[in-house]
Amino acid sequence: TTLRGRKRPRVALATLWDAGVQRYVARGGRVLYWQHGAGPLPARRGPFWREAVKLFPAHPVWDVFPVDGYADMQFFGLATDVMFEADRLPDALGAAQVRDIRPLLRRLDARSFEMHDYLVEVELGAGRALLSTLRFGGGAGSQPSGFLRNVSGYALLSILLRYLDGTILP
Repeated sequence: TTLRGRKRPRVALATLWDAGVQRYVARGGRVLYWQHGAGPLPARRGPFWREAVKLFPAHPVWDVFPVDGYADMQFFGLATDVMFEADRLPDALGAAQVRDIRPLLRRLDARSFEMHDYLVEVELGAGRALLSTLRFGGGAGSQPSGFLRNVSGYALLSILLRYLDGTILP
């Protein structure tokens, strides 16, 4: 298949979710979308470590990336203060095209019991996207900065891209 005269990539990495990315996914593309702030998809800010429980629903990604049911030091360099508003994602993605939304990493607020997501898998039209707010490149506070230093960020990013590519089977 081609994309404007060029061979279509098997997996794309996007840092902006716009109509073009949404169309690409809906037509069968696979995208890892990495959101850094409170938009364009609905998100809010809040602490990663403080007053929250992390939930890891069963998923092939967690069979490869080391988690024992809780966020330990492998998440130090990945911790973010941005999380998707789970209840608003279907409308933001065009509910008619959304076939399924599966959270991979959730945050349960220990005070309000609100649920938010750091990593979500979305089946949209004929395609699939992973949406993430995690800091793959680190860089916040005393986190390692950049992929050469943030080994956990590099490893998880690689695993997610391989999952979308089909190297790690669902």
